[in-house]
Amino acid sequence: MKLFRHILCLGILLMPFVLRAAPLVSVRLEDYGSVRTPEDAGETFIRALNDISGKRLQLPPALIRITRDFTLKDCKKFEIVGSPKGGRIECKIFMLLDCQDFVVDGLSFYGTREQFASFYVIGNCRDFEIRNCRCDSEQDFAGNNTFYGIHVCGRADDPYSSYANSPKHFKIHDNVVRNTRYDGILVHGHCSDFVIENNTVIAPQCIGIEVEGRYGELKTTTVHRCRRGVIRNNHISDCGDWGILLMWSDNIVVTDNESRNAAGTFLSIGCKDLRVTRNILEGTRKGFEISQEFFAVEKGINEHIVVRNNTITCIARADGRGAVDIRHSRDVVFRGNKVKVAGRVSSGAISVSSSVGVKITDNEFSGDGELPRYAVLCSNVLDPETGQDVPGLDLTQVRIVRNKLPLSFRDMRVKVPKGSDAVNIRGNSFRDDK
Repeated sequence: MKLFRHILCLGILLMPFVLRAAPLVSVRLEDYGSVRTPEDAGETFIRALNDISGKRLQLPPALIRITRDFTLKDCKKFEIVGSPKGGRIECKIFMLLDCQDFVVDGLSFYGTREQFASFYVIGNCRDFEIRNCRCDSEQDFAGNNTFYGIHVCGRADDPYSSYANSPKHFKIHDNVVRNTRYDGILVHGHCSDFVIENNTVIAPQCIGIEVEGRYGELKTTTVHRCRRGVIRNNHISDCGDWGILLMWSDNIVVTDNESRNAAGTFLSIGCKDLRVTRNILEGTRKGFEISQEFFAVEKGINEHIVVRNNTITCIARADGRGAVDIRHSRDVVFRGNKVKVAGRVSSGAISVSSSVGVKITDNEFSGDGELPRYAVLCSNVLDPETGQDVPGLDLTQVRIVRNKLPLSFRDMRVKVPKGSDAVNIRGNSFRDDK
């Protein structure tokens, strides 16, 4: 009897794991109704999704048109699988809300000029994958793309939103995302423990890949930091704004990505413990920036940043800025990078402003066409949002040493505050590019 009780107790303890390991039931979309027309397939798709917990739903190679917003809520343990033979989903807002332990595999989302499309994963979602999906869109009559992007976010409408009830333990990988109206891939608002890898993002109107510690629109600046993320082995091209943008996020690793022909090279705003290594990053109108852009310093500055062994093409976004531009930051290492600098009147190749403990060492710089006026610009600058001085961020402990520079940089000016001994510029070498 005692042995029986031990076996019974063990069975009760193991039951959740057995249930979790139970195989999904495979079903076809056709099992739920007609797929004869795109609209029929859309209604059948909704019926199938409302019965999807514990199932693996296989879609046919058909056009599925959903003509109203749809939210799948509070579902667990399921897969939605697209057909390898084709087919696509034309939708409005397609949202997975408070769902766990799921896979979205091989779906094709498409926006049309008649119907703007969005794909969201929002709220208490965990242990999920978005993989092998294809996203594209037509342009509307104003020339804007009509698919919003792949967006993963905590709930902005929940005043008790936290890491515990926001997206976590997820992976977005091997997707091809083209022609989005906003970002290609956006993760924001309390997201944690995630990987974004092996994706291809082409021609978003805004940013290629963004991790952002806030909710909502540009004016929503309450901080809800993201944390513990990896962005790696992604291919990004032709972004209307930044190739990669990070904002108010902690412990992020950006490695082995390739971003070509983006308007902005790279931007980090208010991040902590960031590592940027072995990337190829090109910008045509804005630089490589570790800065605040236009947000108040009190919302968080960049701290403990390491940028190593990247290949970077950059141009200062404005006069008085640098192609490599570091401002309102603390403890930044920029080392071992190959940097191609283009010019803008009265800008600099390197700019360090209102920062403490910045080391720019052992990099190899080259010129690309017209050069900026200054080799180095160093100064104290005001808080970009409040217009006030920033106590504690006076220019201090800046070292710009052992960098290799083009011979033409020898005649460029070094501009530092008068009488300042906060900037150590020494041991840099000049060579003839020719």
